[in-house]
Formats: sequence, structure tokens, C-alpha cells
Amino acid sequence: MSLPDYTIFPQSPSTFSKGLTKVRRARYNMGMSNFTSNKTVIKIIVASLAVLLILLIVALIVNLVKLSAANKRKADLAKQSAYLDTLINENGAMIDYCQTPEFIEDYAREYLDMIYRDEIIIGVK
Repeated sequence: MSLPDYTIFPQSPSTFSKGLTKVRRARYNMGMSNFTSNKTVIKIIVASLAVLLILLIVALIVNLVKLSAANKRKADLAKQSAYLDTLINENGAMIDYCQTPEFIEDYAREYLDMIYRDEIIIGVK
């Protein structure tokens, strides 16, 4: 029985071992490229997180400014509400006075020139 023209290893054993080292180098380089791609992915993730952190800080500052403006407006409205409450109380007292017979009589004498039947007007010109 004779051997066929081809062998299991198409290369000589010495070139096969060189080819094997090429395969090993390729696998090692592929692992290194995975390592470098992992570094790249990590860099991208860190950059994304930094941008996200900056955006969160800016949003926090904007919201703090809005909150302080809202608190100032709330304080101004509380002052205005207190002023209006005192004004309502004063006007309530005035309304109560306007409903008394004394006020009605004074108003009729002063603005409507009304007098009682038995009164005599003495005027100086």
C-alpha cells in the first residue's frame, strides 16, 4: 500500500509548527484586540457617565434656581395675603359702621342736605 500524494499536513512539520505559532499569535492578537476593544468600551462608558453627571448637575442647579424663585414668590404672596386680610378687616369694620343709624343720619345731612322736619337751617353766606 502506497501513501497518497497528499498528506494529512499539507506542509512539512517545520512549517506546520510555524503555522501553529501564527495561529497562536493570531489568537493572542485577537485577545489583545478584545482587550483594547474592552478598554474602548470602558472609555465610552466613562465618558457617557461623565456627560450624564454633568447634565444632572446642570439640572440640579436649574431646579435650585427655580425653587429659590418660587420660594421668593411664595413669601411675596404671603405678605400680600396678610395685607389684604388686614384691609378686609378694616373694610368689614367700615361696613358695620355704615349700617348704623348714626352713619345714615350723618351721610344724609352732609351729602344729601336733608334735615328733620322741625329743624331750621341757619346758614352764613
